[in-house]
Amino acid sequence: MFLFKTELALRQHLDKISSKPIGFVPTMGALHRGHESLIEASKDRGCYTVASIFVNPTQFNDKSDLEKYPRTVDADLELLYHIGCDAVFCPAVSEVYKEGKAPVPNVDLGHLGNTLEAAFRKGHFEGVMQVVARLLDMVRPQMLFMGQKDLQQLTIIQHMIQQLGIEVDLIPCPIVRQSSGLAISSRNSRLDEEVLPHVHLLHDTLMYCRQQFSETPISALKEEACKKLDLPFFKLEYLEFLNAQDLTILSSHGDADNVVAVLAVWANDVRLIDNMLVHGKF
Repeated sequence: MFLFKTELALRQHLDKISSKPIGFVPTMGALHRGHESLIEASKDRGCYTVASIFVNPTQFNDKSDLEKYPRTVDADLELLYHIGCDAVFCPAVSEVYKEGKAPVPNVDLGHLGNTLEAAFRKGHFEGVMQVVARLLDMVRPQMLFMGQKDLQQLTIIQHMIQQLGIEVDLIPCPIVRQSSGLAISSRNSRLDEEVLPHVHLLHDTLMYCRQQFSETPISALKEEACKKLDLPFFKLEYLEFLNAQDLTILSSHGDADNVVAVLAVWANDVRLIDNMLVHGKF
């Protein structure tokens, strides 16, 4: 496995790779089984697989969240080595954000720019697009692998790729879950002992939405689902039913053939998001 810290060294290496397509997995480190699944998906497609480890400051609307974000580079590199990642890019902030080289992409996000995550995390997706566009320019992969847990992010990056004409195929990868059903996230390591016995309720709530969807009006289903997370250490920011194709919020069953339920919850001081297809297909 090769390790690079500069764009020049990375490009000199990747320019020599011609026998395989380049598969890219961008990460902010604190790697876990979900990240492993992205590496495996790239390898399964026969790609020369590159992962990046870069905690992107421009996508944090809360500075304290940036400071608390776990940084475990040594463990991350060991994991990537053992799983068979081909190359790792660990740039400094000054390498990614060179003056004049990382503008926020001019992308029309429509409703995606002001609803759900965008409503609660002002500037977050602008920072995500900024860093992903920059990393894609540095790595120049043929395939980009991202998880479906961050469903709105995935959809926004697809919009960016299409509108900017970036030549890369975005490959969505399924959510990986703990035995409790909780979607695996780097933030899970910060969950405290009060919350941990109850985090299964997020998955349970989404499963309830799936099981009851065809029999219950959306307004009533949403009300009952919210009650399941009504605990002192949970603060529900949103629970919505979306058209799985464009992520517009639904008010009735007849508005879409394919429906996904999404939620965001503060578990004490840790913010968790999750989603589940409750009707149809992605």
